Parts: sequence; C-alpha cells; structure tokens
Amino acid sequence: MCKMYGNKGVNIVFNIFNTNNKNNIKKRKKEYYMKFKIKKNIILDQLVNVSKAISSRNIIPILNGIKFELTSEGLTLMASDTDLTIKSFIPSDKIESIDSTGTIIIQSKFLIDIIRKMPSDVVNFEVIDDLKIMIYTEHSKYNLNCLNSLDYPQIDIETKDEYINLKATDLKTLIKQVIFAISTQESRPLLTGINIKVNGNVLEAIATDSYRLAKKTIILDQTISEPVDIVIPGKNVDNLDKILEVLKNNQVKATFFITAHYVNTQEELVKQMIEEGHIVGNHTVNHKSMPDLSEEKIKKEILELHQTIYDKFNYEMKYMRPPKGEFSEKSLSVTNSLGYKTVMWSFAYEDWNEDKQPEEEKSKAKILNNLHNGEIMLLHGNSKTNTNILDSIIKEAKQMGYEFKSLDEFQN
Repeated sequence: MCKMYGNKGVNIVFNIFNTNNKNNIKKRKKEYYMKFKIKKNIILDQLVNVSKAISSRNIIPILNGIKFELTSEGLTLMASDTDLTIKSFIPSDKIESIDSTGTIIIQSKFLIDIIRKMPSDVVNFEVIDDLKIMIYTEHSKYNLNCLNSLDYPQIDIETKDEYINLKATDLKTLIKQVIFAISTQESRPLLTGINIKVNGNVLEAIATDSYRLAKKTIILDQTISEPVDIVIPGKNVDNLDKILEVLKNNQVKATFFITAHYVNTQEELVKQMIEEGHIVGNHTVNHKSMPDLSEEKIKKEILELHQTIYDKFNYEMKYMRPPKGEFSEKSLSVTNSLGYKTVMWSFAYEDWNEDKQPEEEKSKAKILNNLHNGEIMLLHGNSKTNTNILDSIIKEAKQMGYEFKSLDEFQN
C-alpha cells in the first residue's frame, strides 16, 4: 500500500494472491508406486522453482499439480500451465536412496509448505495406496491425495546438446529493457511476446507493438553453432516485476498484500519488495474468507504466513488485508490480538480477472476521476491493465497535486 498526500492524499494498495483450485481424483494402477529418500533442501529448491509455472487460474485440474517422474537415473519434476513449462532434474547421486521408481502427480497446494516445515534434513516419499502419497520423516508424517500421471498432458520440452549460459540477473535486466514495448492486443499474439534471437555469440531481445520498438543486444561468453529464434509470451513475465520498476522510477512506495502461494513461487520478487523499501502485508496463507473460520483457524492463517516471511526475510509484517475484503467482529478482534492492523480500501474496481481485463483508457479515467483526499486505492498486481497504466496514473496524479506516502506515514 502506498499513500499519496499533498493538498490531497491517495493510498495505493497492490493486492496479490494465488489460490489453487480443488482437483478431481481418479483411480490409477499400482504399477506407478514409487519410494525414495532425499535431502530436504535439495527437493525444496527444485519444487519452488518448477511451481512458478503453475497458474492460479488453471481450468485443467491436473495442472495444479507437480509431476514426479522417478527413474534409476534420477528424479524429474515438471509443472506447466501449457504456455509456460518448467522442468527440473535431480540426478540419482543427489538422492539418498531409490527403492522403487514410478510417476505420479502431487498436488502443489500444500506440498511446498509441508516439506519446508519438516523437522528433519531428510524427507521420505512413498506412494502407499493408488492415488495417495505419504511424505514423512522420523517425527512427522503427511498423506496427500495425488492424480494419475496418465492424465497429465503430453508436454515435450525439446532439448539440444547446446545450451546458452546466461546469468539470471542479466536475463532479468534484458527483459526489463524491452518488455514495455510488447503489444497488449491478443489479436496479434506474436507481438505480445519478446523475440529472442541468438546468432553466433550475439543475443538480441526485441519487442514491438508495431508503434514502438525496443531492442537490446548483448555479447555472450560462448558461440552458438545453430541460430536461435523464439518468442517468449509476455504474460509469462511477471507483472510485479514491471510494477516494481515503475514504482522505483517514480520514487513511490507501496504495500503488497501477499499469500503463502505467492511467497513460495515468487521469493525473489518478495525479497525485492522488501529491499526496495516497500511494505509487505499479510493476506493469509490460503486466501480463505475470515468469517467462515474458527478463531483457531484465523490465527493459523495469519501466523503461519507471518512466520514464513520472518524465517525467509527476517521481516515482521504488521498490516493485514482480509481475503476478499470479508471480515466479522470475531476476525477483526483476533487480527488485532495478534498485533496486526486491518487495512481495507476506499477505492477499487474490477481489475482482478486476467481473462477479462478492463480497457486501459477507461480504467485510467475511472481511477483518476475518483481520486480523493486520504484515499486508499486497491489495485491488483496480476492485472495487465494496471501494469500498463500505473506509470501514467502516478505522474498525472502528482500533476494534480497529490503526493504519495507509505502506509506507515498514513497511520501516523
């Protein structure tokens, strides 16, 4: 949340959440039973990596899971939303033991949190009954429902003997420098992505919406024998990356209300939020409606995320946004007893549906026409429209006499 003050004041809130859909369970054959033992830090790092490909709005239930494929050579993990697929391989020499091989789809919703909370350094995985897996250590045990790997879409990731080696930070910078020029018109799909070309030791990133063109060239430390020419869909580049860049360029601080799923899948972005001076707020673990929960479950939803953020970033959250804006006297009382301040909003609009984004000019006009003194404005960070108009909104609001302040200053 950030607040704009001046003759007038506006507080902008970016509310980010991911919830996973419930999955249907089907019967499968016993031939897929598998059992192995692996160090916690090894499996956890790879799960966090591949889970970034899982979309909160999957309409195919099985794509809310992570595919485990265990062979004598090692463990392959894969996740996909059909547009973006991430695959990771852990060789057998990094696995403590392999008792039996197989393939299964494990629900991602609780998997990462369960493994992270395991008290032991080594974790056991064992398929025990058709579509059920037991994840356990000496002192703890969890049973999770799974899905049949035969129902998982056939997704082939073409690989070649030659790889392009590029630092993650360099790739991130490269994308930032051109992505502003991609088209937002889905009727021209090729222009909604970034064209990556590699010829010899020269890599080019190109983006255009046919009105403007951005191009960045870098020299690689290697020479590629075969030319590469691909298009990376723009929607697979997180909106929050661009939002943080806009805020930084305009010297504006915000509060980002996040859930556990976002922390698990976008750890680097959360770290960036904190390092750049933004406030990170608690939006609960699972984005459940607070009035529907018991006092004990409300505390669990808030405190588990609080502890996760503290453990990962040594950061103490103090602001809470109830999921969906739904609250009761009980939930407010519990939230307050935990030392949190509940933060709502004074302006919001229908911007959260990724498949039905509002028109940019109409959205911009609606936001600017509703500016008011002391405003708390809620904008969803998954909105492409918000991402594209945020820079101009900030600049025009400042021209109208508004000043942006942080939520801490707003409370004071």
